[in-house]
Amino acid sequence: MKSYFSYLVLALCMALVACEEKQVIYSGPDYVRFTDTTLVYKESIGQTVAVKVHLVGKPNDSPVTVTYSVTGTAVAGRDYQIEGTKGVVTIPAGQHFGTIDFKLLNNANNILRSSEILLTLNSASQGEQRVQIGTGKNFSLGNSLRLTIEDDCLFGGFYNAKRVGSNILVKDVAITSTNCTEYLLANWNVGLMSFNADKLSLRFVDNGDNSLSVPNQYNLTLGDTVLGKGAWDPRTRQIVLNLVIKTTGNSGADTLITIPQLTYVPR
Repeated sequence: MKSYFSYLVLALCMALVACEEKQVIYSGPDYVRFTDTTLVYKESIGQTVAVKVHLVGKPNDSPVTVTYSVTGTAVAGRDYQIEGTKGVVTIPAGQHFGTIDFKLLNNANNILRSSEILLTLNSASQGEQRVQIGTGKNFSLGNSLRLTIEDDCLFGGFYNAKRVGSNILVKDVAITSTNCTEYLLANWNVGLMSFNADKLSLRFVDNGDNSLSVPNQYNLTLGDTVLGKGAWDPRTRQIVLNLVIKTTGNSGADTLITIPQLTYVPR
């Protein structure tokens, strides 16, 4: 009679075999599709949006040329630009992907709405040989993509920050808002404190006349109150903040520490 230990070893072996990952290799005909079916980005992203076109199957020894059409409510030149040749994307030889590269245009005007780019694959070919577009019933799966562009507020987006008299540059500082009047700055600690790893957030208000106000606000990390004012340049979209830290000493008297010219440049 087998021992309990033998049965246990056998059970473990069977479990390991059952759980072994099996590699699934696609063996059907080559076809081209969008990797995604929907994408959503804010207009203030500040980086190229690469829409991937995927060759499903084995990589070819020559490039695959894909044509596509663009429709939707988004307007070229106002909401976006296509980098490269519009209507054509190439999947390089030996590769599985090509990209349609979009630059989203930040026309922030404090009108929060969305617009859409609808992309449709029309044809694909490798030399004289046609390549199938899409898959599934009626080859409709993967042959279209909806790119939604969300409007952002006037100061919304990502900025690179620096301070007058300092060579330190802090990249990709986010500024966000839900009402296009009061904004949240993700970090104003630009080479100021010994604890530069700490990201000190800040609320500021758009006064509607290119000036900004920083209302009194308690900063938990500092244990002090921060306030100030600033300005916005409509030509460059650059923001400059002048802050004051109000700290209370042991005697109970307030001490004001001025932090001038924190500059935020759109990415």
